[in-house]
Amino acid sequence: MKAKERRRVLLGSPIRQKPEILDHFLTSLLRLEQDHLDVCYFFIDDNNDELSSAQLSRFMRETNHVVIHSAQNDDYDYIRNETTHSKNNSPATKKPGCCYSIGSI
Repeated sequence: MKAKERRRVLLGSPIRQKPEILDHFLTSLLRLEQDHLDVCYFFIDDNNDELSSAQLSRFMRETNHVVIHSAQNDDYDYIRNETTHSKNNSPATKKPGCCYSIGSI
């Protein structure tokens, strides 16, 4: 019987989150079933909270195959409440830069 082939998976996302929620998110990534997967992570650190940035750095030190790119553009307000997550400028501004960064690694 042929051994099952491992698949490579890249999980990438811009990250701007409160430390408590980010902790749950990062913990959930580590709990994902990874049998037969080689998982790599690519995060764009867009945090304005130093504790959240520190959590991403710790995740990178403690987990294999993690790349963190610091966001260059912090010229918008991110509105987060019980009903919405939105920015005060064009929603298209961040995504193309994110995709370009991920595509260039």
